[in-house]
Amino acid sequence: MLAAVAAMLAVVLGQRMLEAPPRELTQDDIDRAVLRTLETKPLPSVPARAYEAIRASVVGVRGLVQVRKGGSFIERTTGTGVVIIDKGTILTNLHVVAGSQKIVVTFADGLESEA
Repeated sequence: MLAAVAAMLAVVLGQRMLEAPPRELTQDDIDRAVLRTLETKPLPSVPARAYEAIRASVVGVRGLVQVRKGGSFIERTTGTGVVIIDKGTILTNLHVVAGSQKIVVTFADGLESEA
């Protein structure tokens, strides 16, 4: 048994010694790889990159009005906004909130809050 293991080890080591060592990468190799990637994989568009940068700041904004005094609220308007200051300042269009009695904001993580 020990002789068989030794023979296997000798075969494996012998093969390793006969193999050529891996060659070092050159700058030309790297340039070719980068060029091939640029030619075969589309880069994200400028708008797509901008969206990824601000995605977590985009919020949904709903303007609500009360149907009758003491009654429930219904959605009157809907739109989007962007958190511009982390202390709670959100930029949205005036028509989304004008005339609303209550404003609800939905954050990127799904959390809802009254504004």
